[in-house]
Amino acid sequence: MKVKNYQEDLVLRTINLVLEDRTDVPSSDALIRDVAAYTLNRMPPKYIMSERGFTRLASEFWTNGSNGGNNSEHLLDLVEMVLL
Repeated sequence: MKVKNYQEDLVLRTINLVLEDRTDVPSSDALIRDVAAYTLNRMPPKYIMSERGFTRLASEFWTNGSNGGNNSEHLLDLVEMVLL
């Protein structure tokens, strides 16, 4: 596995979920890339290099929250950034 920013997958999945819910917004690859770039530029990167690193980071996120913070707040902030 190459060095990967875990936040990219999280942001892209969130964008797709929002677009599924917002049928009034025409979806395109350009829109998804623009929203992803906008959102990722406002988030700290979380780099991983292996499946084990992914599993550990995902486990920490879903059990303890990002950096010990509140998980639901992090997800709401992410959705808010995607919607802007």
